[in-house]
Amino acid sequence: MADGRGQMAFGIGRPWPLGSSCTEAGVNFVVAAPQATKVELLLFENGSSAEPYRVIPLDLNHRSGDYWHVAVEGVGLGCCYGYRVFGPKCSSGHGF
Repeated sequence: MADGRGQMAFGIGRPWPLGSSCTEAGVNFVVAAPQATKVELLLFENGSSAEPYRVIPLDLNHRSGDYWHVAVEGVGLGCCYGYRVFGPKCSSGHGF
């Protein structure tokens, strides 16, 4: 788990708590995005990284109501994350 680039396993995760939380198996990630049609979890080596080293697409199995979630095993210490969220156009009031 040193640099986060090793083997990773992904699971559905759970829809609570929001944000990232450590579990016995890894890290659970949750974001509220009620209007989203698709979400991607982006993993970065650190806060200075310009590009993610891993992009994890979340399908509808990773959605519970307004929440998108995924469990990730093998996330490296110091890893940073973000989301890429797809949905209605910003002009219709649902900007991400």
